[in-house]
Amino acid sequence: MKNLNVSNNRIASLPSANTVIDMNHLQLLRAASNDLDESVISTVVSCRRLRLIDLSYNQLRFFDDRFVLASPPDVPVLSRFSAV
Repeated sequence: MKNLNVSNNRIASLPSANTVIDMNHLQLLRAASNDLDESVISTVVSCRRLRLIDLSYNQLRFFDDRFVLASPPDVPVLSRFSAV
C-alpha cells in the first residue's frame, strides 16, 4: 500500500509498521481530523518512504526531536494544529 487515508475517523492510534498493513511502503499518509496524539510519532518516523504527511486537526501538541531529525528534509508536513 502506498497511500493511506484515515481522515475523519476518530481514531486514536495508527498501526505500527510491522502489522498486517505494510506501512513501510507508504508514501502518502492522511490522518487529519482524528484523535491522534504524540504517540503516533514513532509509527510515522518508521515509515521511511513517506512523501506527504497530514496530521492536521488532531490532539498533537508538539513534534519531538525524533520526528524532526528522522524526517527527510523534502517531506512536506501539513502543520495545522487544532486547539485542544
